[in-house]
Parts: sequence; structure tokens; C-alpha cells
Amino acid sequence: MICSKKYAKVMMKAKLSKKQRNYLQNSDHSFNIQSGAVSSGKTHTQILRWYKHIYDSPDGCLLLMSGKTSESLHDNVIRDLVKMNPTDIVMSGSPLRLKVRSKNIEIACADTHNEASWGRVQGKTVCGWLADEVTQAPENFVKMAQSRCRGEGKTWPKFWTCNPDMPEHYIMQDYILNDGLDCKVWDFTMDDNPILSKEYVDELKASYSGVFYDRYILGKWVHAEGMVFDEYSRAEHIIKNREFPEHWRRVRGIDFGYTNPFVCLWGVIDEDDRLIIYDEHYKSKALMEYHANAIKNRDEGHNYNYDFTVADHDAQDNAELQALEVYTKNAKKEVIAGISAVKSRLKLSGDKKPRLQIADNCVNVIREMGLYRWQNIRKGNEKEEPLKENDHTMDALRYIIMELDRGGQPRARRV
Repeated sequence: MICSKKYAKVMMKAKLSKKQRNYLQNSDHSFNIQSGAVSSGKTHTQILRWYKHIYDSPDGCLLLMSGKTSESLHDNVIRDLVKMNPTDIVMSGSPLRLKVRSKNIEIACADTHNEASWGRVQGKTVCGWLADEVTQAPENFVKMAQSRCRGEGKTWPKFWTCNPDMPEHYIMQDYILNDGLDCKVWDFTMDDNPILSKEYVDELKASYSGVFYDRYILGKWVHAEGMVFDEYSRAEHIIKNREFPEHWRRVRGIDFGYTNPFVCLWGVIDEDDRLIIYDEHYKSKALMEYHANAIKNRDEGHNYNYDFTVADHDAQDNAELQALEVYTKNAKKEVIAGISAVKSRLKLSGDKKPRLQIADNCVNVIREMGLYRWQNIRKGNEKEEPLKENDHTMDALRYIIMELDRGGQPRARRV
């Protein structure tokens, strides 16, 4: 009762827009997503809504909060949440948790900064989840956290905030556009935040241009400027993963890395010469023996012959893999020619289908496909080159396609 009175007082004092109040009153769906511009009041509204959910939740339950890092989650959400009721909501422990004394509730706090983050929520059973900047979380974390919202055997609400990303982002495709889910989206602009001064809004609008203006000011889900593979479309190029016929040709491509990820991609070629990338290995800071075992174990129970396994030219890395019984040949590494070959396969052919498709479990290929960009061409630097970032799976993909389309006769090697 005391907490209800505190919330009522906060709401009475709060300066809220019509859209913010609409969210607070109607965010009772399974997925409640606030998407839109920077500084549009999403996070403040989310904290108010989450406070109410905390005190509506069963006594003694576990709740979940997540953010890109523990620091960003603290600065964006926790600090203001605790201020709302500092005698009842307290921080404790390592890893960070919040405790709600009057309800005997604990709130687990998870960061989502890498692909291993899903392990931080595996096995938990929670009665609700707040995600700050959910588009920055790896897909495997989001899927795992979603599955944990099952306290008392029921479906519990998810409260998400995000700035827009590329249209093919899994949050847009799997949640926002998914008619099969109980999902409601509120699109916010800076006009929905009544506390901003005109001077601040004008300065912010003047600071952004191009795709950043579209995303962060207008709140639009648009592609990044200079996208290398602008032919790419999730609708055309992403397919559900499945078992493929044993007799179809198989290929692999490897891009070496230690600090940067080591990548291996698996591809299968159908009767129409369409390449389907159906699996990926993506791991940084691991020894070659680890990668070799991952590659060999992928085919456990099968006896596949690979037309080829193409790899970067590093002599030592190739020698180590060969000693571990993973045999490779040097890739054709011409970057611009390779990009051209990939782009050609992305185009729709006579049957209205592309000659390159990607299975939906290859999350890093899908992510980098949308993020791989050209360098800005400046005066005196007229050479067209892609940025050396978000390119690890793109390099391995390019090696495979260059070998298929511009190589010689395939050499089958058994691993």
C-alpha cells in the first residue's frame, strides 16, 4: 500500500506526454516495445512502468533486467529506479542484483555485451523482464531470456526499449513484424518528451545527418549508409535451417583469428547451383585445437566429403589445422572481385530466387551482412574499399564464393 502511494505521488508529479501515458496505461502485452529517437523519453517511461510491475509481481519471485553492460544498465535504469524507493529497493551482491525488501523479490541484472551472455540467464525462471537497448543484445541472449519468463508456469511481460537498427534486424523481423505474437510497439520521437527544451532539440537535430538522422532523430529502421551488400534482404536471403540431402555438394570457408574471431562457414549446394550457408563457427581467443575439434565435431555421425575447405593464407595456421586433420587450400583473396561475386549471387535469378541463401541459425553471418560497409571516399583516397570491421564471416563467405565461381575443378577432401 505504501509503495502504491509512492507510485501515485511520482505519477502526479511526472511531466509526461500523451504517448508516454498511453504506454504506461496499455503496456500489458507479452512484448511491450518502445522504439524510436534518442532523448525521446523511452527510458524514463520504462522505469515508471517497471516500478509498477515490480510491485504487481508475486512476493518472493525473481525478475530480470538487462543492458549492453552492467555500467550502462546502472546509469540508464537502476540509478533512477532505486531513487524512486531507496529504503525498499537496494543494490547488493556480485554479480549485481537488486532486492525489493517489502516483497522479498530479487532482480537479476545481466549484461549482454557478447555472444556468451545467454549463459547468464540460462536456467532462471522469472516473472518479467526489462531490456534496455534490446537491439544491442545478441539474438541468442534474447531468445534465452524470453524463454525464462515463465514464473508459475505463466507468460510474463517483456518491456523493451531500443533505438532503430537495420530493417533486417532480428528484433524487427522476429518480434515487431511478427503477427503471431502478442506484441505492441510504441514509436517515439523527441516531440514525445515534454522536458526537452527547443534549444536542445535543435542542437541535436543539427548534429546528425544521413542514416544517423533517420534512425536517431526520425526513429526509422533504415540501412546503414554505404552498405556493401545492398542487394541483401532478409525476406529473400534468410531461410529456416533444416537437414539438407546427403548427396548435395558441401563446402567450407575459414577466416583465421585469435583476438578477432576465428570463423568457419559450412555451405551446401543444391541442384540449381544455389549456395546455402547452413552453419557457422565463430569464436575469439581460442587455440587452434579448439577450432579443429569444433569443425570435426560438426559432422559427427555423417561421412561428408567436402569439395574444398578454403582458408586465409597464413602458413602457420594452415599447418596447425592440417596437423589436426583439417585440410585446407588457399583462398582467392581479391577483395573487390570477391565482393562482386557475392553481390552477383545475392541478385535474384530467372526463378526469382537468389543463388545465395543463409540459414537463420547463422546469426553472425546475418548480422555482418547488414553491417558490412564501404569506407567513406575522401579526396585523395579514391580507392573503393570496405571497412575492416564486421567482416569476419564476410571474408569466409567471399572465399567460398570465389572458389565456387572463379576456381578450378573441386577437389574432395575428407576430414
